[in-house]
Amino acid sequence: MKVFSIILRIFSLGACGFAVYCWIDKKDLVAQKEAIIQEHELISGFYTKKRGDKETTQDETTRQANFKKIEERDPKDDSLTRLNEIREGLALIAKNDEDFLYSARKIKIADRTAKDDEVLTFQVNILDMNGKIKTQKDTIAKKEDDIADLNKKLTKSMQDHGLETQARKAAEDTIKKRDATIQDQEKKYNQLQADHLKSIEDNQREMDNLRANLKNQQEQLTLQLAAKDREISTIETEKQDLMLENSRLMTQIRQRTTSAPTGGVAENGGTGLQPPPNGGTDIPPVDDGSPIIGLQAYKQHTRVLAFSPEKRMLVLNIGSQQGLKPTMKLRLERNGSTLARLGIIKIDYQPGISFFTVLQSPESEEWQTIAAFKKGDAVTILE
Repeated sequence: MKVFSIILRIFSLGACGFAVYCWIDKKDLVAQKEAIIQEHELISGFYTKKRGDKETTQDETTRQANFKKIEERDPKDDSLTRLNEIREGLALIAKNDEDFLYSARKIKIADRTAKDDEVLTFQVNILDMNGKIKTQKDTIAKKEDDIADLNKKLTKSMQDHGLETQARKAAEDTIKKRDATIQDQEKKYNQLQADHLKSIEDNQREMDNLRANLKNQQEQLTLQLAAKDREISTIETEKQDLMLENSRLMTQIRQRTTSAPTGGVAENGGTGLQPPPNGGTDIPPVDDGSPIIGLQAYKQHTRVLAFSPEKRMLVLNIGSQQGLKPTMKLRLERNGSTLARLGIIKIDYQPGISFFTVLQSPESEEWQTIAAFKKGDAVTILE
């Protein structure tokens, strides 16, 4: 657009107009350059050059107008960009540095004719400011070194923290695994305990049932044994009665035979004796006061060698020499009292030593008497 405007002016004004335009444009460029220089002097407080009486000093409005022209020509102009950077840098230093005691002074138009000592004062202020800036830079560099050290420490701490985090995570995983194992073991233990308690209950019920059955069987056996004992007692009584009746009859036979007459020779072949009863087949016994042979019950006095209540086994000093036979049905007496029936286990386990089973209830009084037997106690066995 600007190039098109220049070309239009050339065609409209001609060569003369072009020359005038170039002179005006050069004057604007010089004014813009002078505006940059004077603004820099005002900011820094340092005179770039001494000006003569004929040189014009630009005011604030003129300088701002020149700055706008520079921006229109080139928004990224290096001189203007540098000037803005200086202005912003000094403003930032004045804002952040609490020890920054120097404040830029505004140079008025009348101060452009300042003396050399005033120029020296500005230079001293600039040097002092440069020293403070250097001090601040050193401080910043030191702070940056400290920050770098802190960053290193932070990095190392983060690495250590990462290692610790990994170790803690591994430990937590291990704890979780152990907790899971412990929970499994507790479940197994609880299951085993429940199974054990159930097994105990089942065994207890089974034992109770067995005890009840055993008790019932014992009661039944006790009743059966009592019935058998009563039956045996009845048989023994009947046997004794038959033996007494037999003895009475035999006594009558002997008495009848003894009191028979001696006569009757013609009738009995001249002997005078009566024929024996039953056609002479029965021979009358000898009257010696002893029981009739064949009807005498087995009875032997002996001594106890040993007794085992657990096995109900009784060992007596008796054997086959004393007439003991396997088919005998024996009973045990002591002091005339019947204590129990005996079953034969072994005759003559050793000569004169035989084993018997005591057929008596352990709850009876007779059993208590038998259980109190000692070696050498005298007893009687009868058939």
